[in-house]
Amino acid sequence: ISCGGNCQLSILDINNYLKENAWRDLRIDVTNCGGFTPMLKIMALSQANNMPCEIQSWGNIITQAANLHMMCACTNCSYFEQNYPYEPFEIAAKTTIRTDSDGYVHVPQGPGLGIELDWDEVERLCISKYDTAANPPYTTKMNH
Repeated sequence: ISCGGNCQLSILDINNYLKENAWRDLRIDVTNCGGFTPMLKIMALSQANNMPCEIQSWGNIITQAANLHMMCACTNCSYFEQNYPYEPFEIAAKTTIRTDSDGYVHVPQGPGLGIELDWDEVERLCISKYDTAANPPYTTKMNH
Protein backbone atom coordinates (compact mmCIF):
# COMPACT_ATOMS: atom_id res chain seq x y z
CA ILE A 1 0.00 0.00 0.00
CA SER A 2 1.32 3.38 -1.00
CA CYS A 3 0.48 6.72 0.59
CA GLY A 4 -1.98 8.75 -1.48
CA GLY A 5 -0.02 11.83 -2.53
CA ASN A 6 -3.10 14.00 -2.98
CA CYS A 7 -4.72 12.94 0.29
CA GLN A 8 -2.06 12.79 3.00
CA LEU A 9 -0.61 16.26 3.15
CA SER A 10 -0.04 16.87 6.85
CA ILE A 11 3.41 16.05 8.22
CA LEU A 12 1.77 15.05 11.52
CA ASP A 13 -0.62 12.65 9.76
CA ILE A 14 2.19 11.17 7.70
CA ASN A 15 4.26 10.66 10.83
CA ASN A 16 1.34 8.92 12.59
CA TYR A 17 0.74 6.59 9.63
CA LEU A 18 4.43 5.76 9.51
CA LYS A 19 4.35 4.80 13.20
CA GLU A 20 1.45 2.44 12.40
CA ASN A 21 3.31 0.88 9.43
CA ALA A 22 0.34 1.71 7.22
CA TRP A 23 2.36 2.02 3.99
CA ARG A 24 5.30 0.44 2.22
CA ASP A 25 6.31 3.82 0.74
CA LEU A 26 5.33 7.46 0.70
CA ARG A 27 3.99 9.27 -2.34
CA ILE A 28 3.82 13.03 -2.12
CA ASP A 29 4.08 16.18 -4.26
CA VAL A 30 6.02 19.38 -3.46
CA THR A 31 3.13 21.50 -4.72
CA ASN A 32 0.51 19.72 -2.58
CA CYS A 33 2.34 19.40 0.74
CA GLY A 34 3.17 23.06 1.29
CA GLY A 35 6.39 23.51 -0.65
CA PHE A 36 10.05 22.57 -0.45
CA THR A 37 10.50 22.93 3.32
CA PRO A 38 7.60 20.62 4.33
CA MET A 39 8.68 18.20 1.59
CA LEU A 40 12.22 18.05 2.99
CA LYS A 41 10.73 17.20 6.37
CA ILE A 42 8.59 14.48 4.83
CA MET A 43 11.63 13.09 2.99
CA ALA A 44 13.53 13.05 6.29
CA LEU A 45 10.65 11.19 7.95
CA SER A 46 10.63 8.58 5.22
CA GLN A 47 14.41 8.19 5.38
CA ALA A 48 14.29 7.85 9.18
CA ASN A 49 11.75 5.06 8.71
CA ASN A 50 13.87 3.39 5.99
CA MET A 51 11.08 3.94 3.50
CA PRO A 52 11.22 5.14 -0.09
CA CYS A 53 9.39 8.31 -1.00
CA GLU A 54 8.32 8.41 -4.62
CA ILE A 55 7.54 11.96 -5.63
CA GLN A 56 4.43 12.43 -7.69
CA SER A 57 4.72 15.12 -10.32
CA TRP A 58 1.55 14.94 -12.35
CA GLY A 59 0.83 18.46 -13.52
CA ASN A 60 2.14 21.36 -15.51
CA ILE A 61 5.79 21.91 -16.37
CA ILE A 62 6.41 24.05 -13.27
CA THR A 63 5.02 21.33 -10.98
CA GLN A 64 7.17 18.77 -12.78
CA ALA A 65 10.30 20.92 -12.42
CA ALA A 66 9.72 21.53 -8.69
CA ASN A 67 9.29 17.82 -8.05
CA LEU A 68 12.27 16.86 -10.21
CA HIS A 69 14.52 19.27 -8.32
CA MET A 70 13.33 17.80 -5.00
CA MET A 71 13.80 14.26 -6.25
CA CYS A 72 17.38 14.98 -7.30
CA ALA A 73 18.14 16.55 -3.93
CA CYS A 74 17.11 13.41 -2.02
CA THR A 75 18.39 9.85 -1.94
CA ASN A 76 15.28 7.81 -1.20
CA CYS A 77 13.31 8.11 -4.42
CA SER A 78 13.87 6.44 -7.76
CA TYR A 79 11.19 7.30 -10.29
CA PHE A 80 10.10 10.50 -12.00
CA GLU A 81 6.44 10.52 -12.93
CA GLN A 82 6.00 12.25 -16.27
CA ASN A 83 2.88 13.30 -18.10
CA TYR A 84 2.34 11.89 -21.56
CA PRO A 85 1.55 13.18 -24.07
CA TYR A 86 3.84 16.01 -23.02
CA GLU A 87 2.35 18.98 -24.84
CA PRO A 88 -0.85 19.62 -22.83
CA PHE A 89 1.32 20.09 -19.73
CA GLU A 90 3.87 22.39 -21.38
CA ILE A 91 1.59 25.27 -22.32
CA ALA A 92 3.56 28.55 -22.61
CA ALA A 93 6.83 26.80 -21.71
CA LYS A 94 10.02 27.50 -23.63
CA THR A 95 11.84 24.90 -21.52
CA THR A 96 10.63 21.32 -21.38
CA ILE A 97 11.41 18.15 -19.44
CA ARG A 98 11.53 15.15 -21.72
CA THR A 99 12.64 11.58 -21.23
CA ASP A 100 15.85 10.93 -23.19
CA SER A 101 16.58 7.84 -25.28
CA ASP A 102 18.02 6.06 -22.22
CA GLY A 103 14.87 6.66 -20.16
CA TYR A 104 16.25 9.49 -18.02
CA VAL A 105 15.11 13.05 -17.43
CA HIS A 106 17.46 15.90 -16.60
CA VAL A 107 17.04 18.82 -14.23
CA PRO A 108 16.39 22.04 -16.16
CA GLN A 109 19.25 24.51 -15.88
CA GLY A 110 18.76 28.21 -15.31
CA PRO A 111 17.37 30.55 -12.67
CA GLY A 112 14.76 29.32 -10.21
CA LEU A 113 13.33 25.98 -11.28
CA GLY A 114 15.04 26.30 -14.66
CA ILE A 115 11.80 26.66 -16.62
CA GLU A 116 11.58 29.61 -19.00
CA LEU A 117 8.07 30.71 -19.88
CA ASP A 118 6.81 32.51 -22.96
CA TRP A 119 5.23 35.45 -21.15
CA ASP A 120 3.50 36.72 -24.28
CA GLU A 121 1.76 33.34 -24.52
CA VAL A 122 0.90 33.45 -20.81
CA GLU A 123 -0.68 36.88 -21.34
CA ARG A 124 -2.56 35.66 -24.42
CA LEU A 125 -3.99 32.72 -22.49
CA CYS A 126 -4.73 34.74 -19.37
CA ILE A 127 -8.35 34.63 -18.22
CA SER A 128 -7.91 36.84 -15.18
CA LYS A 129 -5.05 38.39 -13.28
CA TYR A 130 -4.24 40.22 -10.09
CA ASP A 131 -2.74 43.61 -10.77
CA THR A 132 -1.62 45.46 -7.62
CA ALA A 133 -1.20 48.74 -9.54
CA ALA A 134 -4.85 48.76 -10.64
CA ASN A 135 -7.63 50.34 -8.61
CA PRO A 136 -9.29 48.11 -7.51
CA PRO A 137 -6.30 45.73 -7.60
CA TYR A 138 -8.17 42.75 -9.10
CA THR A 139 -8.82 42.99 -12.83
CA THR A 140 -10.42 40.44 -15.08
CA LYS A 141 -9.65 39.92 -18.73
CA MET A 142 -11.71 37.58 -20.88
CA ASN A 143 -10.30 36.13 -24.10
CA HIS A 144 -12.70 36.12 -27.00
